[in-house]
Amino acid sequence: MSVYGAIDTGADHIYVDNELMVANGATPNGYVPVNNYERHPTYDCIVRAMPLLGPSPITVCGIDAQAKGWPHLAVLGRQFLSAFRLEYEPAAGHFRLLGRTTGTPR
Repeated sequence: MSVYGAIDTGADHIYVDNELMVANGATPNGYVPVNNYERHPTYDCIVRAMPLLGPSPITVCGIDAQAKGWPHLAVLGRQFLSAFRLEYEPAAGHFRLLGRTTGTPR
């Protein structure tokens, strides 16, 4: 599956819509505290951010993006940014994935 995601430098984790995760066969394997008052389910999955990079096993946090009416189903926080290099293309208004850093997504 492919989804649109927002880059959020203030977010710690990678977040993906709960409904989307469950519809694709994922089951929660734990919970993580978010904003000191919420608990979000976590899912183990494989991200194929770019064919050149190959699959990356990661744990993502579930969010209720569809229920909240968000235009994107994923939020890419510092967990993603620490593992992948991006370049912003101002004329196009989007980021381009360049490759992996020496960091690893957790």
